[in-house]
Amino acid sequence: MSASSPEGQDGASARILVGFGPGIDANGLLQEEYVVKTLDNALYIVGEQKSREPMATSYGVYRFLDRELGVRWLWIRIRGQLLTRDDTGDTGSTLDS
Repeated sequence: MSASSPEGQDGASARILVGFGPGIDANGLLQEEYVVKTLDNALYIVGEQKSREPMATSYGVYRFLDRELGVRWLWIRIRGQLLTRDDTGDTGSTLDS
């Protein structure tokens, strides 16, 4: 079985790049600030990197998954269940933490 990559208008594969991007200065961002940017056939998610525990890139990824793809995480005790919106009504699979 082979997988296919989505293609942009020019036939190049679409890409998602996390943590770096052209023209985005991660060191110039405020604490917990992130940028979500598209350029050509790529989506860039870049967060601030200066703080002791930089979480900004993660926050950008979570926001993208939540707002653009409809992914939701619900955590109950030790185990959680990943839920997504789709046409089938399938609620996803159980994840171990």
